[in-house]
Amino acid sequence: MRLHKLLLHICVLGISVGFAGTTVYDLKTDWSETQNPNGQWAYNQGSSALPWSPNIYSLGGQSCWAPSPNHYAFLPMVCKASTDGAAGTSGILKGDIFIHGVDPSNGDASKGEGNITWTSPSAGQITVNMTIWYAHNSDIRSDDFVLSLGSTTLQSGTVSYPGSRTAPVTYSSGILTVNAGDVVRLVVKKNPASQYPGFAGVDLTVTLSTDVAGTFAHIASGGSWKTSFTLVNPSGTQADARLTFRRDDGSPLSLPLTFPQAGGPAPTTASSVSVVVPPNGLRVVETEADELRVGWAQLEASASVMGSAVFRQRVSPGKDAEAVVPLASPRQNTASWVLPYDNTTGFVTGVALANQSLTAAANLVVVLRDDAGNQLSIGMLSLPAGGHMSFVVPIQFPSLSGMRGTLEFQNPVDSGIAVLGLRFNQYGSFTSIPVMTR
Repeated sequence: MRLHKLLLHICVLGISVGFAGTTVYDLKTDWSETQNPNGQWAYNQGSSALPWSPNIYSLGGQSCWAPSPNHYAFLPMVCKASTDGAAGTSGILKGDIFIHGVDPSNGDASKGEGNITWTSPSAGQITVNMTIWYAHNSDIRSDDFVLSLGSTTLQSGTVSYPGSRTAPVTYSSGILTVNAGDVVRLVVKKNPASQYPGFAGVDLTVTLSTDVAGTFAHIASGGSWKTSFTLVNPSGTQADARLTFRRDDGSPLSLPLTFPQAGGPAPTTASSVSVVVPPNGLRVVETEADELRVGWAQLEASASVMGSAVFRQRVSPGKDAEAVVPLASPRQNTASWVLPYDNTTGFVTGVALANQSLTAAANLVVVLRDDAGNQLSIGMLSLPAGGHMSFVVPIQFPSLSGMRGTLEFQNPVDSGIAVLGLRFNQYGSFTSIPVMTR
């Protein structure tokens, strides 16, 4: 049947959810002794991640991220105190993070200063909170510190003897806007007037708020398909937006991307793209590969960005079919989605599902009903974390061939599923089918 052949490359898209997510990144809580970079955190000298160095020379069994555990080569270091007063510090308690800058006697200063970085995983808004205090023993030393976001200095100053844990320097940033990949950096180094740097205790948290504006449950690029995303910013302030593309198994999906507007970025191939949407403006992102690539996409934004996607299929030379899928209203705490289907003569329905959770698989119960509401059977579908699937209804469920009715997708753990469909006619034209929730 021509419709079934057409739908083997089905392009079903939904945009679902619309919730704000807030994540607190805590340097102390997130600490790792096995990974560097460690998630969004990294412990560095200059731009290079430090190796793990166990039982550093003269530090009483303390292990740290440091160039070496050996004498004359162990600075700079970033450590989590294994005991109160670890490494001969003052004002450091077990579990505290402390840092010591490089000096000419115990490290290679040409490789850069000791620093801690946090890299934003997405566009959004952050607040940065820092407490730093002088933590060396009775030696009279002083450290300079610089806290920055990209090239912008947020706070700088000096901690020095006889400073203490009870008299720290504190900083709270207020709300800052970031793009994916923006870096918060804390550098601690020797004050020019001091012969040597000293230990400094550090508390550092970054709270990231992202608006997950929606999820495109299916994208298709190539093999006669083209997808165009239109992102609209109705607010009076600039918005940062990011599209991230994933395969059926949840891994990154690299796509060729073009930006048709004047002054837009150069064409690129990537699994994610960040764009700036001007106040009251819009941005268009298009993808059309040489060969068919399918998956799904998530839209994140730092402001109230709305959007839609246009699917275009070249049915024959000079004859294109299109469907527009707008941004659906936010749906939260939803465990059941109902989708009507029509597989009667001349029509067929396709479905796409995307699991928005990047950490948990989704095991869906599918209730099949006819147009009189009678339950026909129950099926099961599984999606891996961040996974996706698309199918033609009468191929996935042969008993529904030639019928009308509804499919109810039940997700007991409510991990966040995007669902929508397209209804095709025998001539290749198609339209989107909105999903209903319970």
